[in-house]
Amino acid sequence: MAEFNGARGLTASGAGAGFTTGVKTKGILLMPGDSCTVKDIYGNIIGLTSGSGANAVPFLLPIQISECTAVTGSPKYLF
Repeated sequence: MAEFNGARGLTASGAGAGFTTGVKTKGILLMPGDSCTVKDIYGNIIGLTSGSGANAVPFLLPIQISECTAVTGSPKYLF
């Protein structure tokens, strides 16, 4: 299990911008209604959603990301 030191709001970055410097991301936290599209450190594009309505659940994914291309709601990245 990863140990998290803090959380910050995840925002979409332009092409070529991302998490290449600074603290390494350790995870993403999505609350009901949140979604985002990110790239992992290997360049794979991953779409994440916590669902909506009766199917909505908080979602914590331990992952190191390199870029965020789209955001809906207010997901957080953990470090």
